[in-house]
Amino acid sequence: MRNSILICLISFFMACNQTAVDPVNVPTNPFFDLKEYFEQEMKIQRSGVTKTTTFEGEKETVGLASIDLTKELKIFADANLNKVAWYEKYQINAENLLDGKTKVSYTTDDPKLKTKSVAIFRNGETIDSILIHNQMSSMIMDADQFLSYYPKTGYNINIKQEGNLKEISDVNIEVKF
Repeated sequence: MRNSILICLISFFMACNQTAVDPVNVPTNPFFDLKEYFEQEMKIQRSGVTKTTTFEGEKETVGLASIDLTKELKIFADANLNKVAWYEKYQINAENLLDGKTKVSYTTDDPKLKTKSVAIFRNGETIDSILIHNQMSSMIMDADQFLSYYPKTGYNINIKQEGNLKEISDVNIEVKF
């Protein structure tokens, strides 16, 4: 009797342990990790950079010996979708393009989420470009941010703002490595 109780208890505990480590129930991250990717890009030293800023029709181009990518690429890294609460809020679409490249896009219509879409274009394992659309809205102003990143050549940030107190403004920042 004592042995059968002991065997039942051991079987019970073993069964509990097996279900606790069942890999089928462990969630995996369905999103590309923008934050990690841009943290790696921030570490790359860039020299001979050209930065062109256009604001309300005025254009200014400057040559820079170097650039602080930690500050410059923060806006891209902040568009990271890797939050468990957002797994169900974004639709994921993967497609093969005619030129042999692939595109993975993440989109949402949820008005509470700032990042509306992310599209990642790859050539094999190499990332060709990342396109991001952020949208913010408040009582004072509505803004759309269109971010384009090209790992070997540079990036573009276009911000369109429309406010209650001011006309529409358009800011464009283009950086070439």
